[in-house]
Formats: sequence, structure tokens, C-alpha cells
Amino acid sequence: MPASTPKPSDSSRKRSPVGAPSRAAIRRQALEFLIEALAAVGLRGEPAPNNVAADLVVEAMGETVLIRLLAAAAPHRRGGRGSLGLHWMLPDAAAEFVALVDLSRRRGWLMPAADFRARAQPMSGGRFHLDWIVSPLGKTRSRASGEEEFARYSFGLGAQNASLVLRRYVG
Repeated sequence: MPASTPKPSDSSRKRSPVGAPSRAAIRRQALEFLIEALAAVGLRGEPAPNNVAADLVVEAMGETVLIRLLAAAAPHRRGGRGSLGLHWMLPDAAAEFVALVDLSRRRGWLMPAADFRARAQPMSGGRFHLDWIVSPLGKTRSRASGEEEFARYSFGLGAQNASLVLRRYVG
């Protein structure tokens, strides 16, 4: 009688690729990056309390500012095979600012939530979808913006732009 091949268990069938971080790990790393980047320019940020629709509370220019964090592990192929891009989905939130973090490049963008909503496509349930092309590959027919259009919101560990964005809109 031939030996039967064991079937993979349910837990092994739907496993993430080896080494792929969980969503919770991506958010945690992005929050640490954002706090570190803001601290580099003298801004103190702390995780927001659970009852607040934001992820970070920052003291800036004598005011308390709420920031919603959206994080990505890395740019992805648009449509599974197109240009490299990033996309962000903002749920309805009370935060005044949105921080977008790309962990693979240790880069972030801090923008007023109103700017995010103005540039994004409204979706059902009060959500907003914003995406852009990081690296065009081949012919692109996309109407998505290029990443360079968001340069004024960009920051890295120096976070100087993040500080300037907060100063421009706060106080």
C-alpha cells in the first residue's frame, strides 16, 4: 500500500511568507520611527490614549496635536505587476495630521489631514484612499501622482520637514 502524503494543516496553508512582519509589527516599528524622528528635532510624541481616534499625541508650539499613523512595510507592485507604489487608507479620524511611513526606506510624510483628504479619493464608510507612484516601471497609464509631489511633507530621521509642517499649521 503506498504511503499517503500528509495534508498541510490549516495553520500552515495560510501562513505569511517567511520573514514577513505582521501588521501589528509594522505599525509598532512605524510608531517608533515617527517618535524617534520627531525627537530628533526636539518634538516630544507619545502614543495616544486608546479612547482617542489618533495614534500619537505631540506637543508642538504650546499646543497638543493629534497624529494618525498609516504605515507600509515597503512599496508594492500596483495591480500585482505594475509600477511600484504606496497606497494609504485613512479612516475617519479626529487627528489634525496624518503621518505616512514607509519602513523599507525609513521615510515618512507628515501632512495636515485636510491636505490628505483633498488629494485622496473618497471611499465608502468615510474613508479616504491616497496612492502614488514611487518608481514607474514601463508604460504607466495611472492617474496616480508621483512621489515627488509629496516632497514638502517628506521626512527621514532628521525630521526637519516634519517640524516645519507642524510649525506651518500649528499655532
